[in-house]
Amino acid sequence: MKRDSAKVIGKIASAILLKALSPAKWVVNSLEGDDDYAKDFLIERVEDSGLLSGESVFIQLKGTSKKAKYARGKMNCYSFQLKQKHALYYADKADQPVFLVLCLNSTERLYYVFVQPFLEQKQGWREQKSVAIHLPIANELSDLVSFELSVAEAKEWMRRKRPTSLKDAHDAAVERLKNIEPRCDYKVSFKENGHPQFYLIPLEDIPIKMRIVGKDNIDRFSKGELVHFKPGEVSLDGTALFDDIKATGAGIQAQHRRKCDLEMELIGSAGKSLGTLRDIRGEWRGGLTQTTFYGSLRRSPYTIESGPFA
Repeated sequence: MKRDSAKVIGKIASAILLKALSPAKWVVNSLEGDDDYAKDFLIERVEDSGLLSGESVFIQLKGTSKKAKYARGKMNCYSFQLKQKHALYYADKADQPVFLVLCLNSTERLYYVFVQPFLEQKQGWREQKSVAIHLPIANELSDLVSFELSVAEAKEWMRRKRPTSLKDAHDAAVERLKNIEPRCDYKVSFKENGHPQFYLIPLEDIPIKMRIVGKDNIDRFSKGELVHFKPGEVSLDGTALFDDIKATGAGIQAQHRRKCDLEMELIGSAGKSLGTLRDIRGEWRGGLTQTTFYGSLRRSPYTIESGPFA
């Protein structure tokens, strides 16, 4: 009975949506079926000339016969609980904008929000079963002009999010990071394999608390080694940049490097000096508990490694 009731509510909401979009000359393709694929409609605006505009977006429609709930502490937003599996799909895989539309069947009013930017700003939901999506009351679908502008802005946002040029990729990466953590500036470079490398430049002090599980992990990390933490073995609190690490795990290395020139005196087994090596150029590398010197002699193919020193 509950499933049948949900189907009736969904059909009523679909009819209300189709009625609302007709005046704007939208082509509405239904993707609804017996299974929940997290996308109910693909819509595309038709230009005054009668040609398709290319501005197509997905709509996930949620109808309700109950009174809408306000977001916690926000009387200007309605709240809807979106399943984590849908949020993951929208955030990580969908290549088109997805609009969540909430339909209040009793009043035939529709409210919308472009989902992907909302999910990007708050990453903590990845460890939850659902995420509370906020739909501004001002985003009412009856204002079709504003909705069309929102669709155009969403297409531009997705272009930056799924860039086709190196500059677009750089700008998209920096914008995404600034939305997550505005207390840093960022530089992005791309390796030969196309993978990005990020440089964080703090604009102010950002205290970060690190928790590591496992004595072996702690020992290796303290020595400055690269440690591949499994999910649940490490967490970093103090910035949203690292919210996902506890759930996904990560390879982390904290190592200091200091360039220097050394002189080494060679001592024999009898305790006598055998000579001195001068102008050894290199650097100290290490962690909190030990450090090692790596260097080389001028005009020599030989390298020197000395340590580790506690």
